[in-house]
Amino acid sequence: MKDKNSYNVKLKIKLKAAERIKVKEILSKGKESVRVIKRVQVLDLFDQGYTSPTIAEYVGVTAETARRIGWNYKEGGLERAIYELSRPGMERTLSEKQANYIIAMVCRFS
Repeated sequence: MKDKNSYNVKLKIKLKAAERIKVKEILSKGKESVRVIKRVQVLDLFDQGYTSPTIAEYVGVTAETARRIGWNYKEGGLERAIYELSRPGMERTLSEKQANYIIAMVCRFS
């Protein structure tokens, strides 16, 4: 198998019928974030047989981004491709009790 990051690998994606319906639904409702809509557009164009450079030009992303979305679909399905995984993020600097104390202190002097 070729390396998934190789530029010589032609990524072919065919959505399942239920996934195709969900893609069309997301594109028609417009209630998702722009990032999600662009990812869905990429998958829709892959499903129609376009290549990542062409998709990149149509959607306004890089070819690498289009390939990454395609590989995320291949590895984890539709949900993994269009929605970001949650990230742990940075730990809070102040506890909730400390933040409330500061707010109370500021409000007292206002």
